[in-house]
Amino acid sequence: MCGIAALIRFPNGHITPEMIRAMTDIVHHRGPDDEGFVLVGNNLKTVIPFGGPNTQKNVYGNSLPYTTTNTHELRSKEFPTMKISILLGHRRLSIVDLSPKGHQPMCAMEDSLWITYNGEVYNYLEIRQELEVAGYTFHSDSDTEVILIAYQHWGKACLHKFNGMFAFVLIDLKQQLIFAARDRFGVKPLYFWQSPAGFLAFASEIKQFTVLPGWQAKVNISRSIDYLAHGLTDFSNETLFSQVFQLRGGEYIESSLNPATAIVPQVKKWYQLKKIPYQRSYKEASSQFHDLFEDAVRLRLRANVDIGSCLSGGLDSSAIVCMVHHLQKDAPHSGRQKTFSACSHIPKFDERHFMHIVIKQTDVEGHFVTPTLVDLLADLRQIIWQQDEPFGSSSIFAQHLVFKMAKKNHMKVMLDGQGADESLAGYNEFWTAHFAQLISTGKWSTFHQERKQAIKMNSALNISSKAILKQLLPARIKRALKKLFLKTPSANFLFPWINIKQFSYESSTHHEVNFDHLVDQLSYDQLQSTNLPALLRYEDRNSMAHSIEARTPFLDYRLVEFIFNLPPEYKISEGYTKRILRESIKCLPEKVRQRTDKLGFATAEEVWMCHEQPQLFREEVSKAIFMSKGLINQNALKLAEDVLSRRIPFDWTLWRIINFGYWMDIYKLTYSIDSGEHLIS
Repeated sequence: MCGIAALIRFPNGHITPEMIRAMTDIVHHRGPDDEGFVLVGNNLKTVIPFGGPNTQKNVYGNSLPYTTTNTHELRSKEFPTMKISILLGHRRLSIVDLSPKGHQPMCAMEDSLWITYNGEVYNYLEIRQELEVAGYTFHSDSDTEVILIAYQHWGKACLHKFNGMFAFVLIDLKQQLIFAARDRFGVKPLYFWQSPAGFLAFASEIKQFTVLPGWQAKVNISRSIDYLAHGLTDFSNETLFSQVFQLRGGEYIESSLNPATAIVPQVKKWYQLKKIPYQRSYKEASSQFHDLFEDAVRLRLRANVDIGSCLSGGLDSSAIVCMVHHLQKDAPHSGRQKTFSACSHIPKFDERHFMHIVIKQTDVEGHFVTPTLVDLLADLRQIIWQQDEPFGSSSIFAQHLVFKMAKKNHMKVMLDGQGADESLAGYNEFWTAHFAQLISTGKWSTFHQERKQAIKMNSALNISSKAILKQLLPARIKRALKKLFLKTPSANFLFPWINIKQFSYESSTHHEVNFDHLVDQLSYDQLQSTNLPALLRYEDRNSMAHSIEARTPFLDYRLVEFIFNLPPEYKISEGYTKRILRESIKCLPEKVRQRTDKLGFATAEEVWMCHEQPQLFREEVSKAIFMSKGLINQNALKLAEDVLSRRIPFDWTLWRIINFGYWMDIYKLTYSIDSGEHLIS
């Protein structure tokens, strides 16, 4: 797990080693164990690996073709006389093959194939064995080299071989190609930006672009409105920074490296989640789910460092902790599993009862942290800087504290349950889709039985007839009505020259694929655009800010595809969400297995806002208005009064306003409006 950087010069541009070093220095947290760089000359034949102040001493002086033999001070004296075409940079968090052989950037094919890579390919041992049978030899025990040789053997089709999380930039000097790719669901990030100073830059985090010539931090108005009005981020290639783009999950770029022409990144899809209906029984499905989940966890225990687990007390994290316990109980020298949990001083948000049940059954070493408002405000600017873009709720703060505590306990890898709710129909809105589907197919008797059972199992469940009716409308009708009648409190605090109907996500086409069943459609949308991509960004930044690799067993692509293809009633029915998980994982404590409430990384923000410190939040909203430089108006204070006095129900709009204001201030953002190009700085 690492931080990567790449610079490709255009004919009229200029790049220097200092630029690539600055890009990796600013993400030192992503890889504190080692650093490395590669310079490619203008003829695409001269290739020089070099080190930096944080390059490990044992990297120097060995015979590996991708490590430098001289200290960084000696080698850097050669650079001013060279015209550079490509620079690759890498910050290493050593997880697999801790020796110098795992150093990056790495090469293959007699120095003509170079990669800077972030992630883990969990099935690298199996792929390596297949490649060895085909006649290839390996110099290291790393998954990085497996990626290189796999590309050498299969070309870009190698991506379909990988089971893992990854983002990489690969330079093929023989074919004069650049190949950049991101894993199926986008667990690991990859951004790109074209500088007006004449080069293309790739990075793991957006902040890496801020140290480069030509950088101007400008607000992407459209995506900012999606965030402020609807709480949506990370659903497209665009970011909240104008002209900064990301590869989404399952996408790649392949372009010519001709030094005489500028690279035009053309994003293409290499992976698509498809529906191939499962035809076997629920009992058979339960057995298959268990085996796939067990193998997903087993693969994610491959590491040469200690591994811990996040534990919320919910089904997903508890299932992971229990499965790890099952897999390690007979393993020699596995050590005692450690778990890390966020608690609350407000009983409504506290899940310690369920955590302790799991801890007692598995005999893990539990660690707990309790988020407070004081801590939130003390860490807020730091967290927003770490996240690059605004985020959805203060639950990200709770997650931040969990990883912070894990680092203090010397964890380098953590398992977490991201992706389970989106694929297993775990959120309450899946009940709305389920009920609407029953009505649309005329199954009225089943609908009444299911609704009655769901409410019986979860008294807090409140599914309105209006919400069900909305689900029944065709997607194009829903978008048209939303655009026509959109008038929400979120729109009122934005200045009138912002046409929210024009800029809104709701006016764009986000259904890449349409499915017959409403539960399938909701699951697909959450996995691909509305939910999971943002959650994965939060987790990547929170974990890597503390130099920790977060692994997500529920996003093993074999498991996701299997779950997605199951009949929806295998996932949600008879009063239960995640039915197949409850049925399959027998090692779960019974009280956890039967849980029907859901909290996740919940914080007591509503209590903090409305009861404990309402004046403090009024002040924060007022500051956010000022820091937004004209994007947010005084109606935000009226909204704050309505929420804090409980005249309207609590939602996360106020948090987004505060978060957005700080984000603009931290990154010194400006913006321009198309009508008149009014620039505020």
